[in-house]
Amino acid sequence: MTDETKETKQASDYGETQEQPAPAMQQLVDMGSSVVKNRHGTVHCLTIVGQVEGHMVLPNNTKSTKYEHVLPLLASLEESDDVDGLLLLLNTVGGDIEAGLAIAELVAGMRLPTVTLVLGGGHSIGVPLAVAPKRSLIAPSASMTVHPIRTNGTLIAAPQTYHYFDRLQERIVRFVTKNSGISEKKLLALMLAAEDMAADLDVDLETYIQWEETGADVPISAIYHMANRFGIEFTEILTGKSGHLDTFHLIKAGEGREVDRLPGYHFEDLAWRFTRKDFQPLLVTLDPHDEPAELVDHRGQEFNYILEGSIVFTFDDREIVLDAGDSIFFNPEHRHGQRCNGNVPAKFLTIISE
Repeated sequence: MTDETKETKQASDYGETQEQPAPAMQQLVDMGSSVVKNRHGTVHCLTIVGQVEGHMVLPNNTKSTKYEHVLPLLASLEESDDVDGLLLLLNTVGGDIEAGLAIAELVAGMRLPTVTLVLGGGHSIGVPLAVAPKRSLIAPSASMTVHPIRTNGTLIAAPQTYHYFDRLQERIVRFVTKNSGISEKKLLALMLAAEDMAADLDVDLETYIQWEETGADVPISAIYHMANRFGIEFTEILTGKSGHLDTFHLIKAGEGREVDRLPGYHFEDLAWRFTRKDFQPLLVTLDPHDEPAELVDHRGQEFNYILEGSIVFTFDDREIVLDAGDSIFFNPEHRHGQRCNGNVPAKFLTIISE
């Protein structure tokens, strides 16, 4: 064995001369796309799966489609003389609104023949993606979900939040009606069906209609559930501003974002600049009053730690007195609430997780 042969063998043993994947296979791995050629022509097949990732990077364990990869690919396909058509395979739960609309607008404007096939589901922002091509198909076992971008105007504390979500919804409605056979009236009726919204928010229909028609105050726990259900930051619903930090967020004393939702309850959001939270910390101050506690229920888990004063914690039909230093961890699917116990305000930390 020559020295050159030995060096080649050693390099191979350490993986330095391993055969690289073929370009077509590498494209399939990196982009979830492939090119199919037959006697009828060449079709580029592109998959849009999981969540459409936008300006915020999703966790590594989340299946996603990155719009910064898809947009230049679509542009190159439009200008290519070697591709005769585009097939989009769609199975998405939704994702970033503006990223999804950017992809949909680019597909809708292509001169290239385009077809979408919905497999599994095409939910939320997946609906504009499904109707963007010149032909749209859906498998018999697949489903699609439309829902409003905002919950509704009476649920949002800040006017700018209402207008922001309203403009986003107008853009989606305008795009879907332009690229499909549905009328704006019918699409909005599907989006705003009270029964579906109540089911989405996990409340009974009567409660939801009361929120919508009378403008009754909505519990913080319900707003937190809405934020999770529609993929919106809790703080963004209440203030119109979304968090942007993802490393740490320091809150000095008195710097929490104040949120007053119910008479006698004062909330401070202790993580209002942090994005994609797994739980929501709130500092709650209760004013003294004789009214019974406002009872709510929601999914997940909740923790209360009493900092000052004393509260009466109601859990179903039980009442528990908690003083400074006491804490309680509980299943919030049971009806529960807190009220001040005594003549001085009480303060406690609550952590809500869904």
